[in-house]
Amino acid sequence: MAPFTGAEDLEGWWRTIDIDLGGTFACAQAVMPGMVERGGGRMVFTASEWGVIGWPDASAYSASKGASSPWPSRSASNWPRSASR
Repeated sequence: MAPFTGAEDLEGWWRTIDIDLGGTFACAQAVMPGMVERGGGRMVFTASEWGVIGWPDASAYSASKGASSPWPSRSASNWPRSASR
């Protein structure tokens, strides 16, 4: 992780967002058909306190974890009723 200096590598910043936040989304999308087929299930997502308090030299990581913390519960209402609890 690199310090946020205002000249942070934008490509690296987006790579972290894509992996940490986009990966959470992609995993949920991948397992949803099986959950619907079975009539439900559970997804357990983990994040980091850095998403709440931030951390020096970790702006992209902190931003991705801050966004991924509320995402599962907010998006569950958009998932098929048979899969969400």
